[in-house]
Amino acid sequence: MGLCNLMAAWLALLLGRLGLRSPSALDGWTRHSGVNCYSGKGATDLEAHSGHPYGTVSLEECKAACESLDGCQGVVVSWSIVSVLRGKVVCYRRGSIQLDQCLDHTLVFDLWTRAAHLIPAVAAPSPPPGVPGTYGCGVAIAGDWPNCGAQFSEQYAFDLGALMRKAQNVVGAGQPLWRYDWRSTQHPTGGPWTYVAMDWCPSGGKNEHPDPNGPSPGLMGWNEPNVPGQCNQDAGDSKAVGEFVALARRFKQVGKFVVSPAPSLDPQWLDTFLGVCSAQGFFGVDYLAYHHYVTCNDDTSGNSLYGEMSSVIESFIALMNKWNGRGFGIKGLWITEIACAPVGGWGNLPYRWALGKPALLMEKFIDIQRNYPELKTWSWFGYGGFGNLWDQSTSALTSLGNMYFSHCHPTRAGGNRTAATSLGLPGGLVGEALREALVVV
Repeated sequence: MGLCNLMAAWLALLLGRLGLRSPSALDGWTRHSGVNCYSGKGATDLEAHSGHPYGTVSLEECKAACESLDGCQGVVVSWSIVSVLRGKVVCYRRGSIQLDQCLDHTLVFDLWTRAAHLIPAVAAPSPPPGVPGTYGCGVAIAGDWPNCGAQFSEQYAFDLGALMRKAQNVVGAGQPLWRYDWRSTQHPTGGPWTYVAMDWCPSGGKNEHPDPNGPSPGLMGWNEPNVPGQCNQDAGDSKAVGEFVALARRFKQVGKFVVSPAPSLDPQWLDTFLGVCSAQGFFGVDYLAYHHYVTCNDDTSGNSLYGEMSSVIESFIALMNKWNGRGFGIKGLWITEIACAPVGGWGNLPYRWALGKPALLMEKFIDIQRNYPELKTWSWFGYGGFGNLWDQSTSALTSLGNMYFSHCHPTRAGGNRTAATSLGLPGGLVGEALREALVVV
């Protein structure tokens, strides 16, 4: 017998005498011998410092620590000779556990799961009711939350499942949430929500492109193609647009929807892009997308916030109407990132956000949702100063998050809706300038 086998046999004997490997179905826990799950391998880390243990404690203390933590679905325990001799294990608490993605046949790890809290390995989301692509509010979140900047992060030092459950409880079971993470496949795990895949850019990023035959119900186009540091792609590049068109055609062939690239404002960019699509004989864009970081200075009023959003959305409605008159069948708009811009704009460093403005913006954005039925789907950028939807230490919804998810599917209003007519302002100057650039010729 080799040294490793001797060590394994010795550890098994000693652990058995300490009761650490005995079945525990009676206390609602199930042991998975030799299984190790962690961030990126079938689970999310729930400790304050990802990769670090909760502590070296008894197995029962480890389980109790999990039971006291919201979102904890199980614990991974490991041991050293010293810890075993003391009757202790090294305890790691885990959430969003998917057994089929964990490591198996490890020597000194066991996974213990709370049977009633374990997410099934394959969680088939219920399709949202209504028209595909008309989803109301969603969640834009990746592994770097709550601090943005680490593009395509897979760290996930938080329990994504717990965040989504808190949100879904407010929205209600009859309206499954949707989510994206700027990737072509979902990270870190799936769940009972709708995941929409993104083709981040024709090149760069992670150099990945969504599979039309995958689980995503549709295709999201390039991320901020008019912004350096993001996709940064010329709208008139027929080769690049042709690559998007080829991928979009494959999604359409299997009955899925297509969302345009999402520029940061800039309907002129999207106007040029749609012109190239048209020239290539592709008219299958179902939704136009854009991002809007709204001016939120210290003295910005609610009327100003509404007026800016109204002016911008009307410029994209004008763009939609223009191209629908030229053979497209665009069904509505997606705003896939919206939040307050930093005080003074992006060039004013260091960034800060005006106190109370994210909540005021959310209130006025809900008015936009009610007044513009052309807006079908949206997602708040819930990072840091932009306006967190969850408390990062407890996973509980913030007041902003409660406001957002409570209005996921608003009742649509009728009548006047523009800033100029509904709020008595002198007019949406931003929108007027943008609309003039989109006059049909």
